[in-house]
Amino acid sequence: MIVPLVLIGCTDGSPSGGVSTREAGDTAPPLSPTASPSASASAATGSGSRLDLRAVNFVLTAGPDTPGFASKPSSKDDYRETPDDDFAKCLGITAADLQDTSTDTAYGPELTDAATGLSVSSVASIVPAGTLDRDVKILRNPRYPRCTAESFLAQQRADLPSMEIVSAGPGPVLPGVLGSTSLVFRVKVDDLARAGGGAGGGVVTASWPGAAERAPLTIEIYYDVYYAGKSRVETMVHVVGYVHRPDQNRIAAAVAQVVGKIARQG
Repeated sequence: MIVPLVLIGCTDGSPSGGVSTREAGDTAPPLSPTASPSASASAATGSGSRLDLRAVNFVLTAGPDTPGFASKPSSKDDYRETPDDDFAKCLGITAADLQDTSTDTAYGPELTDAATGLSVSSVASIVPAGTLDRDVKILRNPRYPRCTAESFLAQQRADLPSMEIVSAGPGPVLPGVLGSTSLVFRVKVDDLARAGGGAGGGVVTASWPGAAERAPLTIEIYYDVYYAGKSRVETMVHVVGYVHRPDQNRIAAAVAQVVGKIARQG
């Protein structure tokens, strides 16, 4: 399933209190200690029992490689699928090229760090033989990141009219990952608060320190998706951060867990 699933709750996350202060120039909040990406990758891809070909076995779960995260269940209702016709047109392909052929899909828990607002979740699918090759080709379409960003923006505009795309491109390269997208959006905090997002719905609107006039405060939303897969398993790992770009050490460790599970498919 390579058609991007966007998190409906992406703009309903929980950046920690004091967002306005940090956006105005404070340093990033301290990061939780984590294992190094290489160490986590080694542990995740090490020897282990084979995993039955069920989608639930290939989602990200809480464990030693996800310290500092609280886990809560998620479901299909937490995601919104991009309309095939619109997305295909943007990519310059047909809707038939995007047909979902998965035979089993599972939605992993949402892992959230309340101190930073960082959240990580995943969706895994079992697909017929040959589907992965098709999906990798779509993923590597040079327009894929921009089309994903435009699709997400279109779905959010009703609730967040001030939202705009800051950047859209390939994301970091991680071991075992087929590809990734890195999207950055900017939105007025007022809009985010009205939509029920940010700091549990309680982000404070503030003016820039020292400004002669009150100015609308904006916040940047970082939305990265990592695509991992092999043979008949595909997993998307969704990462959402606010104000500051997510800590790549933590993300690499989480993604390595998924890559290791996929390598153990039966």
